[in-house]
Amino acid sequence: MKNWIIFILILFIYNTTKAQDSCSTSCDNLKHGIQFQIRSLSLMNFNSYTLAYRYLFSNNSGLRIGILTRINDEELDMVQKEDSVNYNTPSTTKYYNLKLSVQYIKSILNFEKFTLIAGIGPFIGYTETEYSHNRVYSDYQRISKESRKGFNYGIDLLLGTEYRLHKNVLLSGEYGISFLFEKLEIESLNRQASKDGETIANYNETGKSNKLNIDGIGVALGISIFF
Repeated sequence: MKNWIIFILILFIYNTTKAQDSCSTSCDNLKHGIQFQIRSLSLMNFNSYTLAYRYLFSNNSGLRIGILTRINDEELDMVQKEDSVNYNTPSTTKYYNLKLSVQYIKSILNFEKFTLIAGIGPFIGYTETEYSHNRVYSDYQRISKESRKGFNYGIDLLLGTEYRLHKNVLLSGEYGISFLFEKLEIESLNRQASKDGETIANYNETGKSNKLNIDGIGVALGISIFF
């Protein structure tokens, strides 16, 4: 039912816009737009970005700026009972993923209301994953910690088509390929201790991860509305 409500809302916006005889702002000066992704008659964040903003230089070229924010910070204050004795076994999980992309999009071929578009643009991101875990066993306890953090950067190549549904509404379908380079700092600690907290053994590891990833960008059906 929710999907049909969204679909009807899109049609209502389209018909209302089409019924207007003139633009309160000159239609030739429309530059600012917000883009959404359509999936199963539902509006989604375009390509999983928190915000996808479009700016037009002209009718044939413009920019798309994508901002991604995913932050999860969780702490669990747990108590483990062993032989009628309570032990604190806290755990933490942290996950940060931030990304900024800028893509230049240009129309290269036109046929009536259809346009073939191509795009290219860089992105940069920061990722950090950290967890700690405490577990009590029959005759000892183990504390485990690990963190991975670093930057990634790369470039996206895009190809797609747009259909001008109305003067300020564009439907688009696109896919492409992404080149990603990532460098991470890795640290891990495993500490084994007696139940009263006295250290039995420590195992520490540090290192670096360098990754190159070339992957296809999935097909995205979107709608852009300009003002």
